[in-house]
Amino acid sequence: MKILVLQLARYGDLLQTVPTLNALRRVYPSATIDLLARGRYAPIVKNLAAVDNLIEFDSREILEPIVNDAQALSKALDAVESFTDGLADCQYDQIINLSFSPLSSYLVSAIAHKNTKVCGYTRHSDGFLAIPDDTSAYFYAQVGVDKFNRLHLTDIFAAVSGVELVESDFVFKSKLSKDSAFKELSIAGELGKTPYVVLHPGASQIHKTLDPFKWRQVVRHLLSQYKGAIVILGSENEEPLGEAILDGLSHAQVVNGIGKTDFEDLFAVVRGAEAVVGGDSMMMHVASLEGVPCLNLSFSSVNFWETGPRSLNSRVIYSQNNEDVSPDAVVRELMALLNNTTSGMPVYCRAPGGIVSYQAQGEAVEEAQLQWDLIQAIYLGAEFPMIHNELVAEGLYRLAEVAQVGLIQINDMKNPKTRQTAMSMFSQLDLLLQGIEKMVPSLQPLISWFQTERLRIGPGSFDQVIKATEKCFNDLLSVLSLYLGPNPGAQQIEEEYHGNHMDAK
Repeated sequence: MKILVLQLARYGDLLQTVPTLNALRRVYPSATIDLLARGRYAPIVKNLAAVDNLIEFDSREILEPIVNDAQALSKALDAVESFTDGLADCQYDQIINLSFSPLSSYLVSAIAHKNTKVCGYTRHSDGFLAIPDDTSAYFYAQVGVDKFNRLHLTDIFAAVSGVELVESDFVFKSKLSKDSAFKELSIAGELGKTPYVVLHPGASQIHKTLDPFKWRQVVRHLLSQYKGAIVILGSENEEPLGEAILDGLSHAQVVNGIGKTDFEDLFAVVRGAEAVVGGDSMMMHVASLEGVPCLNLSFSSVNFWETGPRSLNSRVIYSQNNEDVSPDAVVRELMALLNNTTSGMPVYCRAPGGIVSYQAQGEAVEEAQLQWDLIQAIYLGAEFPMIHNELVAEGLYRLAEVAQVGLIQINDMKNPKTRQTAMSMFSQLDLLLQGIEKMVPSLQPLISWFQTERLRIGPGSFDQVIKATEKCFNDLLSVLSLYLGPNPGAQQIEEEYHGNHMDAK
């Protein structure tokens, strides 16, 4: 059996794909498992034992001509064709796309043959996006910063791949020996003999971490309370950040390891730490694979429910922005984590078992509970939540009106004499749905589910597309009937519709 896994996102997504790759290896021990990753990020998983072949995709070679050099476009397209033809020749039995991007969907479509089982985004024969599996449809509808998903990406990746994760999958199994690591930095001869915590002040974007002054204050406060060493890690391009943090701060207890570790060393250093502290970055995922508890400083630019640390005893301090986090609060929560106590501050703690990874403690508020309850009801078979808000109730009724109008137009499309007018009116329904979503954001999960199911309708005959579309609208009405009763809004819509037709005559 030959399996190709695509993960064309950055370091964090690659590391969150590792448990799924381990599970695939466990379930299919004799299979050939190849991983397609972007060349810039591939080195972090080059020695992963679960992968037989790491295939690097040079996205810069392909994409830069499209933006910067139109004359080189033809050459870039030829390179893509040559690349995908080579992979198509491998005759993969299964392709698993965990990238959820337009580019990856085109690549999958070009690589797959007629007998390939495809999981994740691909393309229909007419070039439109195809979402063949329900988990990928869930991702399309509900996952993202501005949405309300609380399932972790590691679990979503596994579900797309058709595997169930176990605790032993959460580890970075390297093809190399664990002995070669972290020789440049030392405290009292060998770091491994000294308790230490790791601070990672860097992030892919500045608003995902604290500013250097606050990190310096974190180090100062920590020096007065923690007896072990403080190891600061980061990449070479984060060396100026490290210098800014440590400017005027010289202490034997502090080790500046920024720019002094490669990927293999990074895992080794984190493995021996008592805890890792940082913003939303790859270091959280490294720690999760090494089973080291984290204190994650998370802000509204990401959804920590999806990407936060998975190692037991981890905690998340959540704020709207990095300006709201005080260094004293960071150190206070870290010391509570190390001592296995509670700080009393608002925090989200890693919750073992269950489908949601975190539980609110202290005064932390679980925002958007209605939206999450709707998601669980739609996708996970939970009870639909009670509605006590008049605006939400009004939004449900407006959705029912849209659904009824849609069904009327679908019925009129079946008649060639009324088809053109009906299709014109039907095309306006998306604007109405957007208006309802803007008016009642709480209903976004329901509307996103409905719109995604419509998107999943593939190419077919007119009758096939009409039948599938009609089913989508009836499915929406079935959900709305739980709140509004049988056939919600039908009578009023029917009266208004036929009344308008009579007036026109």
